[in-house]
Amino acid sequence: MVKIAVTSFAVIAALSFTAAERCVPGVRYCGSELLILEGDTPLSYSDQIEAEFADDGVPNTEHNRENGYFICTGRSPDRDIHYLETCVACLPASGDEVSSCQAN
Repeated sequence: MVKIAVTSFAVIAALSFTAAERCVPGVRYCGSELLILEGDTPLSYSDQIEAEFADDGVPNTEHNRENGYFICTGRSPDRDIHYLETCVACLPASGDEVSSCQAN
């Protein structure tokens, strides 16, 4: 019985680690959060952020990268995220809270 419980826990932990490597569809993220999720993506989140900024004509500055607000769109062939806006301060998720954008 203990062996089954340990095996189940190991499988759940492995799945959780894999899921954490990519954003979760429908969830909003600060750029700073995406930049640390450099997991199994077609392009790194750094590259995806740069491409989103280029598409929207947003300057690719450190402030915009860290405080950009993005929604995870899912596993597309080339991008997982869509740029929403740049926040005065983007507050990363903490505990049960979701990321939030402090606007002008």
